[in-house]
Amino acid sequence: MVVLIGGESHVGKTLFAHRLMLRTGIPYTSLDHLKMGLIRAGKACFTALSPDEQIAREMWGIVKGMAETCLENGQDIILEGCYLLPEDVAPLQGPHTQALFLTFSDRYFASSAHLLRSMENVIERRKFPMPPQTPEQVRRTALRHAALRRRCEAAGVPCVAIASDYEKETEEALETLCERIGRGDRGKY
Repeated sequence: MVVLIGGESHVGKTLFAHRLMLRTGIPYTSLDHLKMGLIRAGKACFTALSPDEQIAREMWGIVKGMAETCLENGQDIILEGCYLLPEDVAPLQGPHTQALFLTFSDRYFASSAHLLRSMENVIERRKFPMPPQTPEQVRRTALRHAALRRRCEAAGVPCVAIASDYEKETEEALETLCERIGRGDRGKY
């Protein structure tokens, strides 16, 4: 089983993947680690400050190759990161590949924008945490989340728009994804 977890930065993808791993036993890999490995090895044609979309385009061949290799070998993996694009992920969906994108809804931004940094450093300890956002930056972030939801819908990729209760809504998304994966059927191809 290959599970692809995408979404904008600071939506809690790594925490979600970690919780999914604990429930299913499927290991996860953060695409941030792949990105930084390529950069530090001098193999990347982007930097850590390049736009996410550019990094996603450059890394997709590797990520797709990892997913296809796992499928060919009957191995399980969760790949998570903001470097997954709905248009790329959509063709991979099938009985042994599941995808889910996480976003915050407009309602979340209207009532809970102050919590944007709450998912940062829950699993990893970033050396350079996100600075506080200005109201204009929060507005632009909300627009990116809305655009990602539209892209997911157009590509036919499942997307969760967290509206108000992060814990409850991500728990529901985890349960739904676990059902789609089929907890008792891991590794049976």
